[in-house]
Amino acid sequence: EEGAYAFDIGEAVVSRYLWQKWIPRIDRLILSHADQDHAGGIPAVIKNFSVLGLGYYQNKPDPILGGVLKIAKERHVPARIFHAGMEERIGPVLVRVLHPRADSAFDTSNENSIVLHFSYRGFSALLTGDLEKAGERAFLEQTPNLRSRLLKVAHHGSRSGTSHALLARVQPRWAIVSAGRNNPFGHPSREVMARLRHHGAQSFLTTDKGAITFETDGNRYSIKSHVWGVLEQGDIG
Repeated sequence: EEGAYAFDIGEAVVSRYLWQKWIPRIDRLILSHADQDHAGGIPAVIKNFSVLGLGYYQNKPDPILGGVLKIAKERHVPARIFHAGMEERIGPVLVRVLHPRADSAFDTSNENSIVLHFSYRGFSALLTGDLEKAGERAFLEQTPNLRSRLLKVAHHGSRSGTSHALLARVQPRWAIVSAGRNNPFGHPSREVMARLRHHGAQSFLTTDKGAITFETDGNRYSIKSHVWGVLEQGDIG
């Protein structure tokens, strides 16, 4: 139906947020996976900002990803495939790609979500895309050290991910759950929220707080809400 996808989250939400923060340039734009709710806004962001590099994963043809790569090429944005084993130091920050393997046999885009680990002085973060059960199991088997202060909870808090096994390995102090308010899927699930409480993680939900930012110098930190301002600050410890 014409006009059904007229709302462009990349234009209406992400770009406006970045403009408000006076961010003119994006050093790395990493597409966790090519589902519409993750990739749909990327073309607008590439058009509106100076993007220095695009990271993605692909093990089969995908029309949504194809559209993203076409616009990246038109805008002369270098694009490269990310896979487990890659790492890069950006100043004092170490960025590791933990999933998927270069030869991933998973069929679904969720299970092939790019998983990233950031470490900087006393701070660390794990970003898990929309990883589900099978991908999570494979990822746990191939990755020895997962301890992270901050966890971006997988798949909007769906019960299909964020297992007790994962949380026991990561031991997060904080967990960020990104989900739309009153979404039709019931995200985040009560099961995942209970697992996070069981493992002692303090959760922050975008359903309540809007966009959430975590700022740190590696020793001190500040967690801010786009809606409510500073939520918590202190020493990482």
